[in-house]
Amino acid sequence: MKRKTAEAKLRAEQLRQQQLAEEAKHQREMLAERARFEAEQQQRDQQLTAAQRAEEERLAALKAELARRKQTASQPLGNTLAAAVAELKRLNGEIESIETAFRNERTSGKTRIGSRYDKEIADIRLQSTQKQKPLVRDEFETEAEFQKRVSKQKLYLTDRIAELELQKLGETAELETRLSKEEQKQTADLRRSMQTLAEKEFTVGAETVAVELGTYNPDKQYFPVTLSSKNQNVKVAINGTIPLPRDVARSFKQQYLAGAIRPQVNIKAGSGDLIATVLANDSDSSIYEYHNGEFITVAERKRRVEEAERAERAERAERERLIYTDPQSGLQWARNGNIAGKAMNWNDAMAWAENLDYAGYSDWRLPTKEEFETFAKRGGNSPSEWFNANGFSGVQSNLYWSSTSYAGNSTYAWIVFMINGYVDYFNKTNNYYVWPVRSGQ
Repeated sequence: MKRKTAEAKLRAEQLRQQQLAEEAKHQREMLAERARFEAEQQQRDQQLTAAQRAEEERLAALKAELARRKQTASQPLGNTLAAAVAELKRLNGEIESIETAFRNERTSGKTRIGSRYDKEIADIRLQSTQKQKPLVRDEFETEAEFQKRVSKQKLYLTDRIAELELQKLGETAELETRLSKEEQKQTADLRRSMQTLAEKEFTVGAETVAVELGTYNPDKQYFPVTLSSKNQNVKVAINGTIPLPRDVARSFKQQYLAGAIRPQVNIKAGSGDLIATVLANDSDSSIYEYHNGEFITVAERKRRVEEAERAERAERAERERLIYTDPQSGLQWARNGNIAGKAMNWNDAMAWAENLDYAGYSDWRLPTKEEFETFAKRGGNSPSEWFNANGFSGVQSNLYWSSTSYAGNSTYAWIVFMINGYVDYFNKTNNYYVWPVRSGQ
């Protein structure tokens, strides 16, 4: 009995020692596998670092190549319009070439980075399914403990894959940023040169622009004239007139036929916009400037400007004669207090004021009760008498409509009695006078 008990204990001890040895063996194998994996990973990281350096070297090579191209293609700014247009095309072509080079590098770089990291991730997944020995649950290990150990091993691989995915995103974003900054840097000087040249103005003449003088119109006394381009580098298309009296027109036509009339056009190189267009008459040194469809001399243009200014001053004076601007409210009142020349009911008064076109304005209306009452108070106890004696006329010593209806009864409206400034409300069917007002500017 004792011998059986001793054998059982010995057997149990042997099994325990065997289990410990097996567990130690598993532990050594796991550590060895981990060490091998980390060594391989370190080697891959070194490869990734080398690949990143290779990307930087590719960018440096691209920069050097672009610098060589710009140095080879460098040209002075154009001194003529044709040269400027050609230079703008060349500069634009250079910019497009640089943009294409960076776009291609961006595409290929992203492809290289993606392929490199995707291969690394695929290798890790392959190791986890083919090279990694499956864990064996120990006889004395609970299911929860075993699953924790399995999860820990899987988590390590999962974390490494996630880390590589983040590195791929980061390296791709960094490549995009570096290439974009370098692209902007490489094209900045070219864009500045284009901007400067595009804003430059050039004067072109008869060698570039053709002038065709039409048949004179003796009734309206003008020549039709057409300016057009002689080549594709300049876009000039002007149809206008030259107003000339008949006694001048005949000699002008002879001067044109003799080749004395020549064009001068100022053009922006970039947009082709016409800045100024003139016709020069070499016979008498006169200059005809193009404005609003007409070629007119400087003297004629000055005369027209002065005439317009005089007309504006006269119109302003006439308006001041017809209209009073209240400095306090900004309202403008007709100086004539009876433009309509008659009394009328409230509805007719409202419509008449709204349709009134007077002193160059068509936005007249009836004043509100408050506006009219405040205005009438300036005349004290005798508003009509005071207004007629102080720059106004036709102000009736009678009742005037306001636009304000009486709140207690909509068939009534407020009035102002201009003989004494009294304010009251009466039926809208009554006939009273109208004094229009406008809100001003």
